[in-house]
Amino acid sequence: MIYAIPVPVWSGVNIAGISLAKVSREVGKEEEAASWQAALHREVIDSAYKIIKLKGYTCWGIGLSVAAIAKGVIRNSHKVYALSVNVKLSTYKA
Repeated sequence: MIYAIPVPVWSGVNIAGISLAKVSREVGKEEEAASWQAALHREVIDSAYKIIKLKGYTCWGIGLSVAAIAKGVIRNSHKVYALSVNVKLSTYKA
């Protein structure tokens, strides 16, 4: 069995191609990081459980999420979405 352990990589977060650290000088400070980063990380982790609780399964969750993200991008809705990607370290080039 394969277990996934999510790890937030805040240094890789960007908004429209601009590093989050450049957008907010508060990013990375100890007292600040403990608050919003931990809360956002927990919300992302719990989102799958919320979908299961509300819908009973997640097969539609992925499609609905992609549709919402695409709609936001196409309509330039100025919404913020918590997204993650699976990075294979062997092919990642910094």
